[in-house]
Amino acid sequence: MLWQFMCQRRGAIFYNDVPVAPGTVNTTFPLQRTNYAPHFGGTNNDRVYRRVGEDTNGDGVINTSDRNDDICPVGSGAAPWWRPPSCPWPNPSPLSTSWFVDNDYRRGGFRNNREHRWVLMLNVNIRALLEWNQVNGSPLFAANDNTDWGLVIFLSVQGPLATAPPSTASVRYGVRIFDSADLDTRDVTFPTGQRDPTGLTVVSDQAIYIQGNYNYYPSQTNAQKYPAAVIGDTVNVLSQGWEVPMGGLKNDLKSAATLSSNNRNVPANDGYTAPNSGCGSGGCASFTTATALGINAAFISGVDNTVGSSYNGGLENYPRFHERWTGRTLNYRGSFVSLGVPLRANGAWCGTGNTCNIYDPPTRVWDYDANFNEVEKLPPLTPMITYVQQRLYTRFYK
Repeated sequence: MLWQFMCQRRGAIFYNDVPVAPGTVNTTFPLQRTNYAPHFGGTNNDRVYRRVGEDTNGDGVINTSDRNDDICPVGSGAAPWWRPPSCPWPNPSPLSTSWFVDNDYRRGGFRNNREHRWVLMLNVNIRALLEWNQVNGSPLFAANDNTDWGLVIFLSVQGPLATAPPSTASVRYGVRIFDSADLDTRDVTFPTGQRDPTGLTVVSDQAIYIQGNYNYYPSQTNAQKYPAAVIGDTVNVLSQGWEVPMGGLKNDLKSAATLSSNNRNVPANDGYTAPNSGCGSGGCASFTTATALGINAAFISGVDNTVGSSYNGGLENYPRFHERWTGRTLNYRGSFVSLGVPLRANGAWCGTGNTCNIYDPPTRVWDYDANFNEVEKLPPLTPMITYVQQRLYTRFYK
C-alpha cells in the first residue's frame, strides 16, 4: 500500500542524492547532472531536479494534471479529492511551481554546512501521507486510533554509514518532513464531545529537518492543532522559503551557497500568488508578517555539550538553522527536551554570520505550549513519570 501511495501522490516521498565527489563544495558542482550516479535526465545542467514526460496521475495524458503533492491542480468541474483545501477551484492556470518546472521526486545534493557533509536524505510529506491514508480507508494505520495518545511514525535511512562514527562518515543521513502546516487533514483532531485528541510523533535515529510551517498556520485554532512531537538525533529547521529561487539557485542547491551570496536568504515572499499559498513549503503568502512562519511541536533531540571554551549555542540554538533569517520571525510553541550529545550529527556550533557560513538567526517568538499541561493533549511517546515507589528508607542521625 505504501507503493500505491507513492505512485498516486508522486513527490510526497523522495530522496536527496549525494554527489559522486562529496568532498567538492561549490555552487556549480551540485548543479551538474553528471555528478550524480545514476545521472539525472535532461540535457541542461540546471535541470537536475526535473523528470520529464511522466504521467504521474495515471490518466494516460502528460499534462498539468501531473503534479507533485504541494502543487495546486488546474481545471474546472468536480475538484479532485487530493486538492489541498487552500487551492482555488476552479483554477484556470498553473502556478510557477507546477509540475513542468520542478516535478522530479529525486533531488540533487543537500549540504549541511555545520557538519561539513552532504546529506543522503529521506523526504516525506506527512500531511499527504495522513490524508491519503484517511481517504483510502486507513490501509496503513487506523486514522482514528488514539491509543497511547496517537500515531508514531518512524523514519530512517538504511545504508553503510547509518551507524558509522561521525568522524569517519563521508556523508550524513537525514530525514526531512515538509508541506505539513495542517496535520488535521479532516478536522477530526477534536471530534465532537471527545476531549482526548489523536496526536502525532515523528521519530528518527538520524537528524530530522522540518521544512516549512509545521502544525501551524496563522488562522489555526487550538481545535485544529495536533498534539505533536519531533524526536531525532538533532532537529533542524528550514523555512518554507527554502523552495523559492534565490540568486539563481533553488531548492536544495541553495545549501552549497554561502551566506554572503544571499542565496540562502529567507525571502520576503514564498513565490506563490495568494490565495494559492498552502502554508506548506510555500508558506502563508508573505514572510514579512510576524505570524508567517511557525511550528507547534515538542522537540526531543541531542544537543552539543559546552566544554571549556566551546559553547554549544544555548537553548536559543537548540533547533539548528541553515539560512539567513534576518528580518524574519519564527513562531514556536512546544517544549525542548535534551537527549544529550548527538550520536550522528555532532558538528560544533561556531556562531552565526558569514564567518561560520551556517545561518543567521530569526527573531525568536518562542514559548512553552500550555496545552501540554493537560495529559490528554500530550503527544505520543512523551517522557513522563507515572508513579514514584519508595524502595529504600534510611534514617540519618546527627
